[in-house]
Amino acid sequence: MIMTNLYMGSHVTNERFLSKDQVIAELKSRIDCLENEKVRRCNENINRMSENMQLHQELEQAQEEISYLKHELKISKKYIDFWEDNYSESRKEIEQLKEQFASTETGKLEERVKQLEEERDHYQLLCDQIEFELRQAKDASAAMDLFKNCDSMESLSKRKKTLLSIFHPDNEYGDNEITRMILAQYNKKKESICK
Repeated sequence: MIMTNLYMGSHVTNERFLSKDQVIAELKSRIDCLENEKVRRCNENINRMSENMQLHQELEQAQEEISYLKHELKISKKYIDFWEDNYSESRKEIEQLKEQFASTETGKLEERVKQLEEERDHYQLLCDQIEFELRQAKDASAAMDLFKNCDSMESLSKRKKTLLSIFHPDNEYGDNEITRMILAQYNKKKESICK
């Protein structure tokens, strides 16, 4: 039988004489506790990664669908153009085809694609403008009023949410310094609105 004293937590307990099996069992239980914590953290990271991968796959599928619909749209437009060019005497039929096309799922999706592209372009312009302005403010070390014309808590909160969705450090183009500046200006503006 091996005799030893075990170090328990942050202090030494009274010396005990334990068997080799008891010492091994005690050490195994401590190792299991440490491993369980590491496994839990790894599982959390794996879950986050799988969510990100799933979102990425959904985005790719949506882009493939949009490409397919754009292709279908081109074919439909060519078909209509063909009828317009070669059969001008049947204008009524062409107009009916156009109305039918507009009422079909493809026509509706074409309109939705146009709307989404316009929104994307609009938000891209806003992002570019905000990035440019923040870069200038950062380079010049001058304070910029990011919440200009925000006169209510609702508009102030919306602006804060929009800015943080772009510049939060967890995002691809995020920055800690810019995020701190956004939050500082938000708190200052919030105090002035609440008064």
